[in-house]
Amino acid sequence: MKYVLPVVTRGLNDVTQANPESPVDYLAEYLFKENPTFKLSNVHYNEKAEQFFNLLCLMKDKLKEL
Repeated sequence: MKYVLPVVTRGLNDVTQANPESPVDYLAEYLFKENPTFKLSNVHYNEKAEQFFNLLCLMKDKLKEL
């Protein structure tokens, strides 16, 4: 928290000043810029997680039909 909170707070302040159309995307871009060493290649593909996500999406669609 000690390292995360300051950068997130600065990012949220930046979002409120810029008032972008998509605040979440704006904040995500801000955080990527603040941590340039993060590499998307560090994110691991997980087949079971994808299957679970697809199941959740299917369940969500079924619930909408009720």
